[in-house]
Amino acid sequence: MKALRFISNIFCPPKCIFCGKLLGVDSYYNHCDKCMTDLKIKNERICEVCGRPIDVPRGDLMCFTCINERYDFNRNIAPFLYKGAVKEAILTMKFNANQQWIAYSFGEILAQHIKELYGDIEFDGIVYVPISKKRYEKRGYNQAEIIAKSLGKVLGIPVLKDTLIKFKDTPKQSTLSATKRRENVRGSYKTGKTDVTDKVLLLIDDVLTTGSTMSECAKMLTKAGALLVYGATVAVTEGWDKKWRLKGKRLKITKRSMI
Repeated sequence: MKALRFISNIFCPPKCIFCGKLLGVDSYYNHCDKCMTDLKIKNERICEVCGRPIDVPRGDLMCFTCINERYDFNRNIAPFLYKGAVKEAILTMKFNANQQWIAYSFGEILAQHIKELYGDIEFDGIVYVPISKKRYEKRGYNQAEIIAKSLGKVLGIPVLKDTLIKFKDTPKQSTLSATKRRENVRGSYKTGKTDVTDKVLLLIDDVLTTGSTMSECAKMLTKAGALLVYGATVAVTEGWDKKWRLKGKRLKITKRSMI
């Protein structure tokens, strides 16, 4: 595999997906060490539900958003925050058909992150968040599917086909408020023919914002019999914890039943 990558690099020199720096022909990954060091989430206090860094120095490992929400997935992890060079790379991948190689690269990065944080979990299969038929025909690909297949190859975990289907073509989530996002995805997904009974699944998407899409997909999978659904995304958006601290407001703590 490394020999094939080396030959490919000779004819098509690799470059960093974040800064565009040309890399050596012996480079196996499409990112430079500096960008990975600068961009990866470094905070040791990570929300045990959504994967966001927590700015509060002590207390439970749960961000303000997740304290007040109830999700149908067990946990989500992400190596990056959705901002700066990471955001630019994701948008380039998402809306440029000739930049699908970025999705493969993100899959390889995410695979390593999954090994680090989910290393003790035996997954039965990988599922990705689908897009509607109309959007797929317009775009020509689903970036979450490419990421899932790329990391599945690295991890040796099968990507399950015909598992989730988005049968409603809904407005783009990026244009909606948090409340509207939840309403937008509700009832938009259904499960396919693949049996997921008693399976431990890894659900893949590019970005986790409010968690509405991942939660709705996880709900459909658990309704179909899945035992556990863990999420992994390339990035997460920043939470509200820091903003509330800067305003000097106290966070309201409520009970939340964990899955």
